[in-house]
Amino acid sequence: HFFVNQQVTIGWNDRGLPTIGDYVQVRAGAKVIGDITIGDDVIIGANAVVVKDVPSHSIVVGVPARIIKTRKAMNESWVVASINKELS
Repeated sequence: HFFVNQQVTIGWNDRGLPTIGDYVQVRAGAKVIGDITIGDDVIIGANAVVVKDVPSHSIVVGVPARIIKTRKAMNESWVVASINKELS
């Protein structure tokens, strides 16, 4: 399952292309660029710019993207991440 809104860019850079997991939502205007991995069960917020790996079970927003919520499994509720955790 992969959900993509309008005006999304999924693109390559000099290092390669993104690898996108299952149950991923990419909201309007977001950019996912380069040789990065987007884990399973991820939501990328509108207009976010993702240039680093995103772990499974995360919600990321912003420029550059940062984690704002996480969960341990798809059947659990989202929990606010500790002070907008940066992607590594």
